Amino acid sequence: MAIKNKPIFKWIKAIGIVLFASLIYAVYFTDLGKPPIKIKQPITFYDQTAVPTLFVESSQAPTVKLDWAYANQKLLKFVISIHGMGINKNPSDWICDPYIRIIGPIQPRLSGGGITPIYDTSGESVQATYEYEINADNYESLTVDLDLTIGPCADYLNFQESNVTPTFIPLIANYHLSFQVPIQISAPSTLAQSTAVDGWNGIPIYPGAYQLNEEETFYIYTVQDTPENIEAFYNDKMASEGWTKFDKSNVTIDNRQEVSLSFSKANQIVTISILKPVGAELTKVSVGLIQ
Repeated sequence: MAIKNKPIFKWIKAIGIVLFASLIYAVYFTDLGKPPIKIKQPITFYDQTAVPTLFVESSQAPTVKLDWAYANQKLLKFVISIHGMGINKNPSDWICDPYIRIIGPIQPRLSGGGITPIYDTSGESVQATYEYEINADNYESLTVDLDLTIGPCADYLNFQESNVTPTFIPLIANYHLSFQVPIQISAPSTLAQSTAVDGWNGIPIYPGAYQLNEEETFYIYTVQDTPENIEAFYNDKMASEGWTKFDKSNVTIDNRQEVSLSFSKANQIVTISILKPVGAELTKVSVGLIQ
């Protein structure tokens, strides 16, 4: 009798895994998983094309678009994409740091960012991210004027070199953008204290997490850390408590990347799903248990 029951148990587990994956998809990506109270999106998405100035080399100048922006009382962050740069140019040498002005007595200070090539259905383009320190405690939104030059940038010409005779390199283009971004009000008193349990059904929960949802078969929380650190945490903790990892998968749903880890011990299966954050989001983690 035991021999006959074993295959049945395996089928039940397989069906359970499929049902659990469907449930996680519903919680993450459908209205089922949305809280009853509407929460303002932390990131403002744009599809705004910059206006080129008169200082343009030709009609073949690159296209500059504002993708998204985020702001809180201390930080302004935005991303622009540039199409048509050409593969023979190093973006870091030709895309100069933008000059921005914020309406009001706010003095932004460039504190971080980066320029990376990206590839999508429209071909090769460049994505530039910029972060600014600000002091906007008494503001509900920021109105930003931005001027961007596609170079070459000044230090690219090495004017300090005494044995170099500068040659004329024409300006490619200059662009202007104006946009408004709402201020996201942070709540330090809420975020300073973890609201998640230390462990759920004997499964560890990442320290400092904030609980989102708890049901009989799954527990969902967010945490301010990288997916890589969370994955390493579970690989270590689960192994030390006698769990065996038998699967790891990487999936992309609606352009969102997720890592799923599966562990087993005796007749139990645990699935840890780690959803990669976008922009200023926290990392979302789902812990599921199949008995």
